[in-house]
Amino acid sequence: MNKYKYAHVIVNPKNDRYIIDRISYLITKANLDWQVFTTTKQPNSAYILAKQAIASKVDAVIVYGGDGTIMECASATVNKIPLGILPGGTLNVVAHALNIPLNLEAALALVYKNHNIVRYIDVGQILNQDDLISKTFLVRASSGYEATSVANTSQEARKREGQDIAFARTYIWELLKNRFSNPQFKLILDGNKTVKTRAKECIIANSGILKREPHNVISLDNWSESSCDIEDGLLNIILVDNQGLNIKVTEQHVAKEIIIKASPPQNVQCDGEFIGKTPLTVKVLQNALSIISPSSYTQNTDSIHVTNSYKYQYTYQEFLRKGNFPKDFIHQHKSNNNYITTLAYGNGKWVVVVSNNTGFCDQIYIAKSEFPAYEIQKYWEKDFYITSLAYGNGKWIVIMSKQSVYSYENYQTYIIDTYLRSDLIQEQLKRGLSIVAVAYGNEQWVIVVSVGTGAVNQTCLIKDYFPALSLRESLVSKQQYITRLASDGEKLLIVASHNTSFSNQVYVTRTYFPKEAIQEYLKQSYFITDIVYRYGSWTVVLSICSR
Repeated sequence: MNKYKYAHVIVNPKNDRYIIDRISYLITKANLDWQVFTTTKQPNSAYILAKQAIASKVDAVIVYGGDGTIMECASATVNKIPLGILPGGTLNVVAHALNIPLNLEAALALVYKNHNIVRYIDVGQILNQDDLISKTFLVRASSGYEATSVANTSQEARKREGQDIAFARTYIWELLKNRFSNPQFKLILDGNKTVKTRAKECIIANSGILKREPHNVISLDNWSESSCDIEDGLLNIILVDNQGLNIKVTEQHVAKEIIIKASPPQNVQCDGEFIGKTPLTVKVLQNALSIISPSSYTQNTDSIHVTNSYKYQYTYQEFLRKGNFPKDFIHQHKSNNNYITTLAYGNGKWVVVVSNNTGFCDQIYIAKSEFPAYEIQKYWEKDFYITSLAYGNGKWIVIMSKQSVYSYENYQTYIIDTYLRSDLIQEQLKRGLSIVAVAYGNEQWVIVVSVGTGAVNQTCLIKDYFPALSLRESLVSKQQYITRLASDGEKLLIVASHNTSFSNQVYVTRTYFPKEAIQEYLKQSYFITDIVYRYGSWTVVLSICSR
């Protein structure tokens, strides 16, 4: 049942002249009694529309737009009514921080279907010296070269080059231009502690998602996302310095209120919007904003709501081995509602497993020598999500599937690295994300993570060998089963999950592909879970699905 019967949808159309029609169509299709309002060129028009919505006694305000538009509506709804977010910007920093799906239809369905909760999150508030201007932020504010980059990225450059490229160019230029400049910051924390230091930038973080320029080329050393919680009633103060493009955290503090002064005065931005210069005061409004969020997401992974999306319920499986990727085999089985569930490559051959009763309604594959990030983004917009991937014979093969329950998940995060980063993987798992696909190829790891999979308390093990007996005993004692395997030829990555619907599991390892053994286990109601090839041996994990 829709909890938000009456709502105003505030839309910033930007350069998309069809977006109003698309949103109106989706609202009508869902049989919702919601009204759509369009922002104007008038300053703070989204804020004004949100205030009017509240005065109309609506159940919620729903906003479509970039981070600036979202923040205007958030400022209006603080301590009032729930805010729903339909990400429509370039960076979508706020949506990333709150695990809101980037797909429009999925984000809208999140609001009106019973797959949501209301999270009461902290909001940062910025006041200038005379308390004449008040701005709020959800993710972060900063004073220094990043704010200068925001201020100096012209609208003409954003339109000509795209916001990502234009901002990145200005950002790197400001870093290099100001490499010898170290402004003096004076911070007064909670009225009783004074910090004086020189730094390139002062960041006030409300959320641990400190998304930088596109592709996260620039990152913060010595910073852990998990140290900053958007619901803890505190703001994190992070002072940074840089050597070239390497940005290092030099000091960290926490406070509820911060007075920031700088010599010379520094530019200030919040959530990607330039708002002025120091001095200013920043304070936290604890649990002040009600955000409609995925019910499966929580900072406490023990409280994740279980969905059916990760549960295996296969009733039929078949596999094929071929030198080239078997396109005809895929299309032939797709017509019978059999879809690919496992991919592997080894010893010059592809292994493709198709399964029945997957819940998928459509499936595509992408084959490219470079990891196809651009193509994946396009299919995400069409509600396809990565369900299998592998690298072999010089190509990445990415299988993307369409499945309604995945519409409420966020597959927008994938980690690519040239070596296994167990710390990065653990950070994802701590935030309530689950690994749904993993592969190594072309000297890089690709790990796809998601919210709302139903797999809780996941374990990620990095081993030099497959520890069959000891692993089986340790996992069974925790009621966990292997769901993903991958190897870079040396290290073995093993992902084990709870709540998989498995009731038993076996592992088969052979120097040759164990076709006969697999066939025997298939006859005994086992199904192939995953396959990996390393050190000249195949390892196949098979499981029994409980009904």
